[in-house]
Amino acid sequence: MGVPYSKEIDQVVKVIDQVVPVVNQVVPVIYQIVPVIDKVAKEVDHVGNVIDQVVPIIDQVLYTTKNVAVVLLWLGILVALVVALNLVCLVAILITLNPDLEEERRALVTPVVRSIARRTKTVVDVFRWLMAAALFLALALVLCVM
Repeated sequence: MGVPYSKEIDQVVKVIDQVVPVVNQVVPVIYQIVPVIDKVAKEVDHVGNVIDQVVPIIDQVLYTTKNVAVVLLWLGILVALVVALNLVCLVAILITLNPDLEEERRALVTPVVRSIARRTKTVVDVFRWLMAAALFLALALVLCVM
């Protein structure tokens, strides 16, 4: 009868004979590609290290930029208030200096100036009281030390 599966073995041998030349051509190409893959892997590691170094710097730049933006916001608000106060003062000066606007001066400017004068007097009185208290405490301290 013959060797069992001899036809199948012959078919496998033919397929192997066809595959071996292809493998013999592919293996040298693979040997050429492996160093390139190693270089790419090293470059990827290097890029990862560079990114790890740059991320904290970018984080700090963003934090500083946020702080600068907040400062600029408050500075813009302050400038707007100063410009508005300048406009109000210019209108008050115009009303004060124009003889045709005497009634408006009495109605608008005089009460504001009186209010500012009262508040200034109050602040000066408080400052005088604080200075007198500080002088009294300093004199008491000097007397206690002697």
